[in-house]
Amino acid sequence: MGLRSKSEPAAITKSPADETWGEALGRNPVVQTLVIMMGVSIVGWAATGGQGVPDGFALSMPIDEPWWSLITATYGHLDTAHFLSNATVIVIAGGLIALSTSAIRFHVFFIATGVLAAIGQVYLADVFGTSVAVIGTSGSAFALAGYVIGSVSTGSESTRTAAVGPLTIVLLLIAGGATIWFSPQGTAFGSHFIGILLGLVAGRLHLLRVK
Repeated sequence: MGLRSKSEPAAITKSPADETWGEALGRNPVVQTLVIMMGVSIVGWAATGGQGVPDGFALSMPIDEPWWSLITATYGHLDTAHFLSNATVIVIAGGLIALSTSAIRFHVFFIATGVLAAIGQVYLADVFGTSVAVIGTSGSAFALAGYVIGSVSTGSESTRTAAVGPLTIVLLLIAGGATIWFSPQGTAFGSHFIGILLGLVAGRLHLLRVK
Protein backbone atom coordinates (compact mmCIF):
# COMPACT_ATOMS: atom_id res chain seq x y z
CA MET A 1 0.00 0.00 0.00
CA GLY A 2 1.40 3.39 -0.97
CA LEU A 3 0.80 6.94 0.26
CA ARG A 4 -0.32 9.81 -1.94
CA SER A 5 -0.34 13.46 -0.97
CA LYS A 6 -3.57 15.39 -1.35
CA SER A 7 -2.05 17.47 -4.11
CA GLU A 8 -1.44 14.44 -6.34
CA PRO A 9 -4.15 13.67 -8.88
CA ALA A 10 -6.04 10.45 -8.37
CA ALA A 11 -5.13 7.60 -10.69
CA ILE A 12 -7.70 7.03 -13.39
CA THR A 13 -8.58 3.44 -14.11
CA LYS A 14 -10.09 2.79 -17.51
CA SER A 15 -12.99 0.37 -17.46
CA PRO A 16 -13.65 -2.03 -20.36
CA ALA A 17 -16.59 0.17 -21.37
CA ASP A 18 -14.20 3.10 -21.91
CA GLU A 19 -11.94 1.16 -24.28
CA THR A 20 -11.79 2.09 -27.93
CA TRP A 21 -12.33 -0.54 -30.61
CA GLY A 22 -8.63 -0.42 -31.37
CA GLU A 23 -7.64 -1.07 -27.77
CA ALA A 24 -10.11 -3.94 -27.43
CA LEU A 25 -8.86 -5.57 -30.62
CA GLY A 26 -5.24 -5.04 -29.60
CA ARG A 27 -5.62 -7.11 -26.44
CA ASN A 28 -7.71 -9.84 -28.09
CA PRO A 29 -5.59 -13.04 -28.24
CA VAL A 30 -7.11 -14.05 -31.58
CA VAL A 31 -6.09 -10.76 -33.18
CA GLN A 32 -2.64 -11.02 -31.59
CA THR A 33 -2.26 -14.54 -32.96
CA LEU A 34 -3.26 -13.47 -36.47
CA VAL A 35 -0.72 -10.65 -36.36
CA ILE A 36 2.05 -13.05 -35.30
CA MET A 37 1.02 -15.52 -38.00
CA MET A 38 1.12 -12.81 -40.65
CA GLY A 39 4.45 -11.45 -39.43
CA VAL A 40 6.21 -14.84 -39.41
CA SER A 41 4.66 -15.83 -42.73
CA ILE A 42 5.70 -12.58 -44.44
CA VAL A 43 9.28 -12.99 -43.21
CA GLY A 44 9.34 -16.50 -44.66
CA TRP A 45 7.84 -15.44 -47.99
CA ALA A 46 10.20 -12.47 -48.27
CA ALA A 47 13.22 -14.70 -47.66
CA THR A 48 12.31 -16.91 -50.61
CA GLY A 49 10.80 -14.32 -52.92
CA GLY A 50 7.33 -15.75 -52.37
CA GLN A 51 8.40 -19.28 -53.30
CA GLY A 52 7.53 -21.29 -50.18
CA VAL A 53 9.53 -20.91 -46.96
CA PRO A 54 13.28 -20.91 -46.23
CA ASP A 55 15.20 -23.83 -44.76
CA GLY A 56 14.83 -23.93 -41.00
CA PHE A 57 11.29 -22.49 -41.00
CA ALA A 58 9.51 -25.83 -41.32
CA LEU A 59 9.86 -28.57 -38.70
CA SER A 60 11.60 -31.77 -39.73
CA MET A 61 13.91 -34.41 -38.31
CA PRO A 62 15.88 -33.83 -36.17
CA ILE A 63 13.28 -31.61 -34.51
CA ASP A 64 15.78 -29.50 -32.55
CA GLU A 65 17.86 -28.44 -35.55
CA PRO A 66 17.26 -25.55 -35.68
CA TRP A 67 15.35 -25.18 -32.42
CA TRP A 68 13.43 -22.10 -33.59
CA SER A 69 11.66 -24.15 -36.26
CA LEU A 70 9.34 -25.33 -33.46
CA ILE A 71 7.98 -21.76 -33.33
CA THR A 72 8.25 -20.71 -36.98
CA ALA A 73 6.58 -23.97 -38.04
CA THR A 74 3.68 -23.18 -35.71
CA TYR A 75 3.03 -19.68 -37.07
CA GLY A 76 4.44 -19.68 -40.61
CA HIS A 77 2.59 -20.66 -43.81
CA LEU A 78 3.41 -21.77 -47.33
CA ASP A 79 1.25 -19.17 -49.09
CA THR A 80 -1.74 -16.87 -48.64
CA ALA A 81 -4.31 -19.63 -49.31
CA HIS A 82 -2.70 -21.74 -46.59
CA PHE A 83 -2.77 -18.74 -44.25
CA LEU A 84 -6.41 -17.83 -44.93
CA SER A 85 -7.71 -21.38 -44.50
CA ASN A 86 -6.12 -21.70 -41.06
CA ALA A 87 -7.10 -18.15 -40.10
CA THR A 88 -10.74 -19.01 -40.82
CA VAL A 89 -10.75 -21.76 -38.19
CA ILE A 90 -8.81 -19.66 -35.70
CA VAL A 91 -11.17 -16.70 -35.97
CA ILE A 92 -14.29 -18.85 -35.45
CA ALA A 93 -13.06 -21.30 -32.80
CA GLY A 94 -10.56 -18.96 -31.17
CA GLY A 95 -13.11 -16.16 -31.04
CA LEU A 96 -15.47 -18.35 -29.03
CA ILE A 97 -12.74 -19.53 -26.66
CA ALA A 98 -11.51 -15.97 -26.11
CA LEU A 99 -14.86 -15.16 -24.50
CA SER A 100 -14.01 -17.26 -21.45
CA THR A 101 -10.23 -17.39 -21.17
CA SER A 102 -7.23 -15.12 -20.68
CA ALA A 103 -4.74 -14.08 -23.33
CA ILE A 104 -1.86 -15.93 -21.66
CA ARG A 105 -3.82 -19.19 -21.46
CA PHE A 106 -4.87 -18.83 -25.08
CA HIS A 107 -1.32 -18.28 -26.33
CA VAL A 108 0.19 -21.08 -24.23
CA PHE A 109 -2.48 -23.49 -25.48
CA PHE A 110 -2.00 -22.36 -29.08
CA ILE A 111 1.79 -22.80 -29.03
CA ALA A 112 1.75 -26.05 -27.04
CA THR A 113 -0.81 -27.80 -29.24
CA GLY A 114 0.83 -26.50 -32.43
CA VAL A 115 4.27 -27.75 -31.41
CA LEU A 116 2.98 -31.14 -30.20
CA ALA A 117 0.92 -31.65 -33.36
CA ALA A 118 3.87 -30.80 -35.60
CA ILE A 119 6.24 -33.06 -33.66
CA GLY A 120 3.68 -35.87 -33.79
CA GLN A 121 3.35 -35.50 -37.57
CA VAL A 122 7.12 -35.59 -38.09
CA TYR A 123 7.62 -38.67 -35.91
CA LEU A 124 4.57 -40.42 -37.39
CA ALA A 125 5.99 -39.95 -40.88
CA ASP A 126 9.40 -41.16 -39.70
CA VAL A 127 7.85 -44.37 -38.35
CA PHE A 128 6.57 -45.10 -41.85
CA GLY A 129 9.95 -44.31 -43.39
CA THR A 130 8.98 -40.92 -44.78
CA SER A 131 10.77 -37.63 -44.25
CA VAL A 132 8.48 -34.60 -44.04
CA ALA A 133 8.76 -30.92 -43.21
CA VAL A 134 5.72 -29.47 -41.41
CA ILE A 135 4.65 -25.82 -41.32
CA GLY A 136 1.39 -24.04 -40.54
CA THR A 137 -1.00 -23.34 -37.68
CA SER A 138 -3.41 -26.12 -38.65
CA GLY A 139 -2.45 -28.22 -35.61
CA SER A 140 -3.29 -25.33 -33.29
CA ALA A 141 -6.37 -24.40 -35.32
CA PHE A 142 -7.80 -27.90 -35.10
CA ALA A 143 -6.98 -27.95 -31.38
CA LEU A 144 -9.06 -24.79 -30.92
CA ALA A 145 -11.92 -26.39 -32.87
CA GLY A 146 -11.62 -29.56 -30.81
CA TYR A 147 -11.66 -27.52 -27.61
CA VAL A 148 -14.93 -25.81 -28.52
CA ILE A 149 -16.58 -29.08 -29.52
CA GLY A 150 -15.32 -30.84 -26.39
CA SER A 151 -16.42 -28.07 -24.04
CA VAL A 152 -19.84 -27.60 -25.66
CA SER A 153 -20.53 -31.34 -25.53
CA THR A 154 -20.21 -31.32 -21.74
CA GLY A 155 -22.61 -28.44 -21.37
CA SER A 156 -20.34 -26.90 -18.75
CA GLU A 157 -18.63 -24.10 -20.64
CA SER A 158 -19.53 -20.49 -20.03
CA THR A 159 -23.05 -19.48 -20.99
CA ARG A 160 -21.89 -17.37 -23.91
CA THR A 161 -19.90 -20.23 -25.45
CA ALA A 162 -22.34 -23.04 -24.72
CA ALA A 163 -25.27 -21.04 -26.04
CA VAL A 164 -24.05 -21.32 -29.64
CA GLY A 165 -24.60 -25.11 -29.45
CA PRO A 166 -25.30 -26.81 -32.78
CA LEU A 167 -24.59 -23.62 -34.74
CA THR A 168 -21.03 -23.62 -33.43
CA ILE A 169 -20.46 -27.19 -34.58
CA VAL A 170 -21.91 -26.43 -38.02
CA LEU A 171 -19.65 -23.39 -38.36
CA LEU A 172 -16.61 -25.41 -37.31
CA LEU A 173 -17.45 -28.14 -39.82
CA ILE A 174 -17.69 -25.52 -42.54
CA ALA A 175 -14.38 -24.00 -41.44
CA GLY A 176 -12.78 -27.44 -41.32
CA GLY A 177 -14.04 -28.18 -44.82
CA ALA A 178 -12.61 -24.90 -46.05
CA THR A 179 -9.25 -25.78 -44.52
CA ILE A 180 -9.14 -29.13 -46.33
CA TRP A 181 -10.32 -27.53 -49.58
CA PHE A 182 -7.67 -24.82 -49.59
CA SER A 183 -4.82 -26.92 -48.19
CA PRO A 184 -2.07 -27.72 -50.67
CA GLN A 185 -1.15 -31.25 -51.68
CA GLY A 186 0.56 -33.10 -48.85
CA THR A 187 -1.52 -31.62 -46.03
CA ALA A 188 -0.39 -32.85 -42.62
CA PHE A 189 -3.54 -34.76 -41.66
CA GLY A 190 -1.65 -36.44 -38.82
CA SER A 191 -1.05 -33.02 -37.33
CA HIS A 192 -4.74 -32.19 -37.73
CA PHE A 193 -5.76 -35.38 -35.92
CA ILE A 194 -3.34 -34.81 -33.04
CA GLY A 195 -4.45 -31.20 -32.74
CA ILE A 196 -8.16 -31.92 -32.59
CA LEU A 197 -7.57 -34.81 -30.16
CA LEU A 198 -5.63 -32.54 -27.80
CA GLY A 199 -8.36 -29.93 -28.14
CA LEU A 200 -11.17 -32.37 -27.36
CA VAL A 201 -9.40 -33.54 -24.20
CA ALA A 202 -8.62 -29.98 -23.10
CA GLY A 203 -12.19 -28.93 -23.85
CA ARG A 204 -13.73 -31.65 -21.73
CA LEU A 205 -11.43 -30.63 -18.88
CA HIS A 206 -12.11 -26.90 -19.48
CA LEU A 207 -8.40 -26.15 -19.18
CA LEU A 208 -8.71 -22.65 -20.63
CA ARG A 209 -11.66 -21.46 -18.58
CA VAL A 210 -10.82 -18.67 -16.17
CA LYS A 211 -12.34 -19.51 -12.80
